[in-house]
Amino acid sequence: MLVELLLRTVPFTGFGWSRISFTQADSPLSALYPLGGVVLVAFISAALAATRTLITGLVLISITLLSSVLISPVTDLGKVRIALIQGGVTNLGLDFNSTPQEVFKRHLSQTAKSVTRKQVDLIVWPENAVDIDINTTPGIASQVSDLSKFLQTPILIGGVTRSLNGPQNQSILFNPDKQQVYTKRYLTPFGEYLPLRDLSTKFSKYADEITDFSAGKNDLVFQINDLKFQTQICYEIINDSFRDQVKSDFLIVQTNNATFGDTAQLDQELNIAKIRALETGREVAYVSTTGVTSFIDNKGQIRNSVPRFIPATLIDEVNIVEGQTYTQRYGKYLEGLSIIMLLVILFVRRRVRR
Repeated sequence: MLVELLLRTVPFTGFGWSRISFTQADSPLSALYPLGGVVLVAFISAALAATRTLITGLVLISITLLSSVLISPVTDLGKVRIALIQGGVTNLGLDFNSTPQEVFKRHLSQTAKSVTRKQVDLIVWPENAVDIDINTTPGIASQVSDLSKFLQTPILIGGVTRSLNGPQNQSILFNPDKQQVYTKRYLTPFGEYLPLRDLSTKFSKYADEITDFSAGKNDLVFQINDLKFQTQICYEIINDSFRDQVKSDFLIVQTNNATFGDTAQLDQELNIAKIRALETGREVAYVSTTGVTSFIDNKGQIRNSVPRFIPATLIDEVNIVEGQTYTQRYGKYLEGLSIIMLLVILFVRRRVRR
């Protein structure tokens, strides 16, 4: 448990992708996610691996089985129809946007040719789908707005804009004009800001060429009439506190996996999204520039997806829900309690041996 805590906190906010409990989405332990989240799953996983007696093992297995029959505090209210646009990029890797406006044009074109008027309630583009500042480049915002008007459907886009404090990674809702803006709050170290900048500049002349992004201050619940939803942008998905803040009808995850190339990170991030669906009791609309764009149900199962690395549109219905799971309500306390309990056990065992 202590190792898990360190992995996701230090250094520089850690790198929580490697947590034990991000590996159990498709195992029998998945029933524990709505009850105690990644912390409980990690605890049970470690305990099962270390179990030396039959009774202890049976107790842990019984906890897992009982959790699967608990009544969920999250209730279904209806459905909403969503289109996810995987428009593609020119190149995989960090130079995915080497041709200005190319990524934007791909997503604009893919939307126009694959979605009809009033076919869906919401259209979602991935992170960085608009590869040029929408606020300072003439005509970009108007093209999105015009398409939203023509389709008579709101469009949620992802793009980087400039501010007085530096670039901002944003999700922007057009309905049909620009109305609501969410700015990414949990930035990626070395990807969106340079840790220990003063020290780095002494060792590398290139450090001064890196511009730190400006983090957002507040969460935002997007609203379209009575429909409410939240989005998490890429790296934010590994932050447990963001999981606990999800109170909307469903969850959107926007990511630009073109920067991951053709690596295992595509599947790793998708797997984390499956776990967040289980923990929150909400269906997840997961959209990427290159894949794996998917709809995930609240049991953590991929209901529908499109192949990676090809332009595609994925349309499906998502359940609207209300309420919060036990994990969202109490999960934040489990890590500290688990570590205290383990330390007490170790202390008692040491005293007994003496």
